[in-house]
Amino acid sequence: MKRAFASLLLAASLAAATPSLADDVDKLFEEGSAAAQAGNFDLAYEKMTAAWKQRPSFDVAANLAFVEQKLGKKREAAEHLEYALSTFPATGEPAAKERMLQDLNTLRAELTRVQVDAPEGCAIKVDGEERGRTPLPQVYLYVEPGQRTVVGTLPGEKGQEVIEAKPGQTIAIKIILKKEDDGSVIVPPPKASPVPLWAGLVVGGLGIGGLGAGIGLAVAAGSAGSNADDAAAALPSRNACQGSSPDAACQGIQDDLDTRDLLSNVSLGTLIGGGVLVAGGAVLLGLHFAGGSSDPEETGWVLPWVGPEGAGVTFARSF
Repeated sequence: MKRAFASLLLAASLAAATPSLADDVDKLFEEGSAAAQAGNFDLAYEKMTAAWKQRPSFDVAANLAFVEQKLGKKREAAEHLEYALSTFPATGEPAAKERMLQDLNTLRAELTRVQVDAPEGCAIKVDGEERGRTPLPQVYLYVEPGQRTVVGTLPGEKGQEVIEAKPGQTIAIKIILKKEDDGSVIVPPPKASPVPLWAGLVVGGLGIGGLGAGIGLAVAAGSAGSNADDAAAALPSRNACQGSSPDAACQGIQDDLDTRDLLSNVSLGTLIGGGVLVAGGAVLLGLHFAGGSSDPEETGWVLPWVGPEGAGVTFARSF
């Protein structure tokens, strides 16, 4: 085990075309190598992973893959070996390259290779785990056998493919992005009412005015009747309005009685008509609001009034 790791390190050190590592990466690399040779693969993995994140290179990838195999991280090891082989320098040690290829072929037989075609910059996840952005550093993603979901995202866009992975299989997929649903709810505009608000207000207002007028007429009829009764009580006798020479007040009494009857009849008709109009206005208003107002700010009001000389109604509308 130590000989294999030392040989792999030697292959990396002989790669003259590879730029020297930065001081911090070089230190992490050396600490990871020392931990692996001491059999502390957890510490070696921590150091090599940190070095890989700072500077992805073939030598870091190869040694990280070695440590990952020791820890049973087969998928990760395969991807790092894939990267190391694809970027292996021409001046590298052939024996080290052959050993990496053998290890990769062993892992390929147990895993599934997935070649992902997706727009540039697309974030790729497999079963919710982030696997990088396109273009990916390695040619293939490796997944464990079974059903896997590969998701690609860009801001506001998302696409996915569900695959059935089998050992030793190579699958090529294409991620097609679509606009992502943001969860917002589209509220339809208010449906225009088939009955305008003003129609119900006008009809109902006229009805209320009619009721007020009917009440006023009924009061006037009662007043005329009272006047006739008072004048009749002031006559010298019950028969004062009979015969060829009736009392002078009799004509006034008769006029008051005629006025009472007329106003009573008109009052009754006005009250009935007003009631019908009020009911009709209520129906129109009900139809208006049931059908949906065409203007959400639309409001209206009715103000009935009764005075000494008559009655009426004032109506208004705002929108």
